[in-house]
Amino acid sequence: MADSETTYLSLEEVNELLPDNLKIDIENRIERSIYFTAKNKPLPVLNSKLYPEKYYWYSSLTKYFKEKGAEYICFVAGRYGILVIPIDVVAHYNLFSGWKGESKKGRQYHVRIKHNDNGVLTFWNFNESKENIELTDYFIKKP
Repeated sequence: MADSETTYLSLEEVNELLPDNLKIDIENRIERSIYFTAKNKPLPVLNSKLYPEKYYWYSSLTKYFKEKGAEYICFVAGRYGILVIPIDVVAHYNLFSGWKGESKKGRQYHVRIKHNDNGVLTFWNFNESKENIELTDYFIKKP
């Protein structure tokens, strides 16, 4: 597969980038986007392409993921890499982000992550909130 802004890394490529303690068993899924790690913990893996406005957009069932026992969410950033973010950091963003809906599994949040021209990654709010959480330290770039 050719590199493209409209595709995502494969699960195999994601697994290569994940820290050893979070490597997933690709064949051992809890459900659609949640996999067991090497330590038998759930890890949601969510995909997004890079949109023309230079952001990634994910649908996250953060509270549900936490209830399942997840400590992190892996956000696949197109073909550029992954962000492995502690679930409590994502839950904090959800409090002020300005977008939520309901699904069969509870409250669903849209998570937008801005990919700035200088390479800095931050949560991008749907409202006028000035709170800013930089995510660059959570980014693992594909070599």
